[in-house]
Amino acid sequence: ITYHHHKKDVTADWMNMQINSCDLLEFRHQNYHVLRPAWQTDYQLLYIVDGCGHFWFDGREETAAPGCAVLYAPGQTQEYGYTAEEGVVVYCCHFAGRGIEAFLQHYPIPTGQILPVGSRSELPALFEKVASAHTPADTVLFLLRLLCGISNRLQPMRQEEDLLAPALTD
Repeated sequence: ITYHHHKKDVTADWMNMQINSCDLLEFRHQNYHVLRPAWQTDYQLLYIVDGCGHFWFDGREETAAPGCAVLYAPGQTQEYGYTAEEGVVVYCCHFAGRGIEAFLQHYPIPTGQILPVGSRSELPALFEKVASAHTPADTVLFLLRLLCGISNRLQPMRQEEDLLAPALTD
């Protein structure tokens, strides 16, 4: 596993959010498979940049191509893997907090499934900003932008509604 960026344990108490880690990982020389039981206490967001990820949901395998994301919620079993032959590059971000739960109520992102969010988007740049931000507030801000971007890519009409809402209340 090659780690390109690594951020650990950033807390923004004012938002009640914590980013536990954010990494860009390469799996070019070894296979990787993980099965995490349902005791995880944080969210995990995975975004495939290159190669394919293999995910198991309810016992069935699904393949995620570049531009796909998977969000796991706390308490959700996580099983996924990557093969060296496919040369997988993936962003991986762990985060937690009641502020995240409140945010996801307004900008919903389904958990435990493959989400086609696009490979030519602002998402890789936002992952980079989460991983390299210098302050806890900036780290959380970029994470929220990242989650908002994913939510809006899954619900294109929502973005138009959000833009129109201020005009409707004037």
